[in-house]
Amino acid sequence: SLRQVTELAEVNLASVNYHFGSKENLIQEVFRRHLDGLNVEREKAFEEVMAANANPPLSDLLKAFIAPALRLSTDPVHGEYFVQIVTRGFVEYKDQFRECLSREYGDINRRFFAAIAKHLPHLPDQEVARRLDFTIGALTYSMGDFGLTKLADGTDREDYLRATIDSLVRFSEAGLTRSAA
Repeated sequence: SLRQVTELAEVNLASVNYHFGSKENLIQEVFRRHLDGLNVEREKAFEEVMAANANPPLSDLLKAFIAPALRLSTDPVHGEYFVQIVTRGFVEYKDQFRECLSREYGDINRRFFAAIAKHLPHLPDQEVARRLDFTIGALTYSMGDFGLTKLADGTDREDYLRATIDSLVRFSEAGLTRSAA
């Protein structure tokens, strides 16, 4: 509850209501603080990939989309909390969450998706969207460290990230390009 949050943060409930208006707005602001950085990193990665090649390989586009999110999710200070907020946002505030994502971060996502779709001219737009949803689902699952492979104690974070990014890029590329037969 918002009361529990304010008690843990040792702040006045009235001041939170004054500044944010509601628990949902507070959650969106926390979410936005993390996603703004992610958006900047994705934007930078996209520009670098496009500057290197006007028609970059699909794997380069996927890596530019996936890597910043995985890096954020494994941040030793805020990563776990960010993933919890994202997960809760999808579950509890699905419509508001999607609207916020589209409004605040839709531009860079549309640019990525358009560049990725150029590699899939044989697929109808609806199928491209569905496969991109699956890619985002796999990314979100990986960000949550829910799977069989985890960042275990003693594991080098950078080695883990590189291996996970490379695996997810290969998995996503195969899923996007595989024929529907």
